[in-house]
Amino acid sequence: MDPSIVGNFLGFQRQRIARSREAIALAKRRMDEKVAKEALEAQTILEHALKDNHGLSIDEVCAVTIPSGSSKISPLHESRIQAYKAHLETVIKGSQDVRTSDANETSESSGRYSAEKLFENAPLLRIVSDKMCGMCKGGCCTAGRDSAYITPSTIRRFLAAHPDSSDDDILEAYLSRLSPETVTDACVNQSPTGCVLPRSMRSDTCNEYYCKALEAWHESAVSGVTDAVLVIQRADSDWGRSGPEKKNSIVDIVVIKTSDNSEVRYDPAILKTH
Repeated sequence: MDPSIVGNFLGFQRQRIARSREAIALAKRRMDEKVAKEALEAQTILEHALKDNHGLSIDEVCAVTIPSGSSKISPLHESRIQAYKAHLETVIKGSQDVRTSDANETSESSGRYSAEKLFENAPLLRIVSDKMCGMCKGGCCTAGRDSAYITPSTIRRFLAAHPDSSDDDILEAYLSRLSPETVTDACVNQSPTGCVLPRSMRSDTCNEYYCKALEAWHESAVSGVTDAVLVIQRADSDWGRSGPEKKNSIVDIVVIKTSDNSEVRYDPAILKTH
């Protein structure tokens, strides 16, 4: 091959790699600027909330930024129901191998994170957490799709509470709870009013998962430094952060006092006046 052709090709590849690196660096720089801007906005909101609530000091308030679930609703199509049914039939069959065993089982969530022990000693922690999850409306549920994280371990737990249930009984117990409408592109069990399953029928993943923001708040609350929570809800979901070119707008602001679960709500437009 002509050396000049090889040289031109290599030169072109070097330029392409350089442009790609520049684009990646620019995107990171813009994202860092976006994150810094959001942090500054949170600080401004916190300062306003402290001025408005004279009984609180900055050492007593923990700012928590939570995501948002989708608000788009769609009819639950038959194709999704059938996909969910097929998944349930598979996990029900998979649970049969250990139905007669009394061996210790491993939690399906592999101990990633569990707040149950914290909630046992601080029941108000669960109440405030549930309130924040209620504000979010399923920002972490989008990845459930047509499986809802249900595994053989979930079915074995259901059977422990309903030992006389047949495979058909279990299938009907889950399918009968489906809503005619569901949140678009989210978990099959995510209805306009929340999860259609009671906690006892949900997967361990669903029962134990908390977004990183709430995990961090749990840690600070247990250490005794949180008397109130400044909740700043932004538009992005828990799993997908919009790029640097799209604003992750604030959709709700509320201060929750952990002593009595009371709350004070603020207009998200508060930043326009500060």
